[in-house]
Formats: sequence, structure tokens, C-alpha cells
Amino acid sequence: MGLIRALLRRWLGAIQRRHFRQVVFVTTMADVPGELSRHALYLVGSPSRPKWAVFDCPCTDRQRLALDLTQTHYPSWRLDLRRGRPTIWPSVDVRAGKRCHYFVRDGRVINVNDASDRRVRR
Repeated sequence: MGLIRALLRRWLGAIQRRHFRQVVFVTTMADVPGELSRHALYLVGSPSRPKWAVFDCPCTDRQRLALDLTQTHYPSWRLDLRRGRPTIWPSVDVRAGKRCHYFVRDGRVINVNDASDRRVRR
């Protein structure tokens, strides 16, 4: 029973233990490295007006994601940086391959299943 519980915790909990500990500003998409740190979020554009948030999806597939931060585009996300920790809204819902749906709040990645127990705020 302990092995099954540990495997389930590892599979389901991989997302909720993820944190973005590093925010890196780059000028263009070409400046984003081919291999990203698991805990890094890259912001493309100027620090005062980033256009893209680029990171690897926290699920086991680690698919590269580029979230459009330009409010005139659809879909788009909003970014708030406080003390170097990103908050992104609305939630990120990846449906390619294994579904991965989560919030990024104050640098923490919170799985939507875990968030249903408590209210997740911007």
C-alpha cells in the first residue's frame, strides 16, 4: 500500500511541488535557450512590457509553453511580478498529450485538483 501511495503522490504531486525560483528577461524569442531550467520562467520583451512568458510545462511531458502576455491578442494571460515571483492568470490548461491544468501564484505551481479545496487568488 505504501508503494502505491508513494507512486500516486509522485505522479499527482509533481505539479504542486514546482516553483519558479528564477525569472529571466530576454529581448527576443531567439534568446530563450533550447534547454530551460525546471525552475526558470523566461519573459520575452522589455522588463516594463514583456510579451511572452516561456517555460516548460511542469507535468512529466515538460512541453515548452509560450504564453502570450499581449492583452490585444486572444488567448492571452496576465502577469504580475512581486518580489521576483510570478503570478499568471487565468490558469494554464494544456491539453496536448497528458492534460495538465494549473495556476501559477506567487511563483508556485498549483494543480487545479488541489486548488478546488481552497480558493486560489490572483
